[in-house]
Amino acid sequence: MDQTTHNRIVGFIWGTWVRNARLADVALQLRERLGEGVCEDHNRFRERVDAAMPQLSLRVPAAELKLMRDTEQVPLLEEGGIEAFIRREVLPYTPDAWVKADATKVGCEISLTRHFCKPKPLRALAEISADILAIEREAEGLLDGLLVAESRT
Repeated sequence: MDQTTHNRIVGFIWGTWVRNARLADVALQLRERLGEGVCEDHNRFRERVDAAMPQLSLRVPAAELKLMRDTEQVPLLEEGGIEAFIRREVLPYTPDAWVKADATKVGCEISLTRHFCKPKPLRALAEISADILAIEREAEGLLDGLLVAESRT
């Protein structure tokens, strides 16, 4: 491994460690402020955290906040609705996930390509082979012309 690659890796690891240390420090200060009790309503918990952050003069950089967000596309006719989908598909892998009700949007995605694009039928293999052979013959003539012109000079 060359020195530049080594320095990049060390810099990445150091940057990750520093970022994680900052987040851990923010988490510890918030725990002291909010207590250690379990909050079942994640939306209410988020409101309490948002209110405590300015009081403690804390700020989580936008990049870290973005890493903590995720979205899901739930089928429109999902049996049991969004809650059943989240319980079945998300919570087994991320037990502390929650749904922010005021950010939930209901709609459907229409694939314009699927409904309006008419693909051209594929060409026959014999036709493709004939085109390739014709291009090769044409290229041979061009190379011969270049080589003859070069040998005269």
